[in-house]
Amino acid sequence: MGYIKWQESMEIGVESIDDQHKKLVSMINQLELSLIEGKGIVNADVRDVIVKLVDYTQYHFVDEEQFMSKIEFSELNNHIHLHKLLVERVKQFLMTLKEGGSVNVFDLMSFLADWLITHIMAEDM
Repeated sequence: MGYIKWQESMEIGVESIDDQHKKLVSMINQLELSLIEGKGIVNADVRDVIVKLVDYTQYHFVDEEQFMSKIEFSELNNHIHLHKLLVERVKQFLMTLKEGGSVNVFDLMSFLADWLITHIMAEDM
């Protein structure tokens, strides 16, 4: 998949949200590193990173939605729906892992990276 490098063009201009986006990028990069070190095997380290990523993503979404509400963002309801869809998709990956099922971790990584870049570069802008 490849390491995601934060670029200035990814900034939306709200420091607190940009900082959270940077942290999400860092967490996805950490997940990829954990996968590489584990040779693609989903071990406890990988599961821990996924859980932390889900938790932080939910925190970020609440913060972002509060900010959007404060500025009376006209597409807030649609944005909240997009957030819910992402969280549910990642939770499905996590639930499959917890139940002992197999997950193509490279599909998960690709999904997360694509989503993050699309979310920041298109939806959040």
